Amino acid sequence: MDLIDPFMTFSEVHPDFDDNDSLRSSRELLERQDAIDRWLRGETSEEEVLDTLSSQGLNPDTYVDNVVNEVQYIIDNGIVYASNDSGLLLPSSHS
Repeated sequence: MDLIDPFMTFSEVHPDFDDNDSLRSSRELLERQDAIDRWLRGETSEEEVLDTLSSQGLNPDTYVDNVVNEVQYIIDNGIVYASNDSGLLLPSSHS
């Protein structure tokens, strides 16, 4: 699991989407994941992330609740992250 996993959002998919809808959904996903990634690196504020979600029709409170639940799951299950040579953060066993 990568560090960003609890903060991920997903692309909207609907059977009635045409090519333009799919393209819009993909662009919005990239925009909000970029805002989340910049926030995690300390390059922007949480307000920008929440504003981006809201401007795309997503409920910021629901997003925050989902992230809290994901992080709590990681804590409750004792998942520990450790760096490796590639710079990725991966779960490691307790020592």
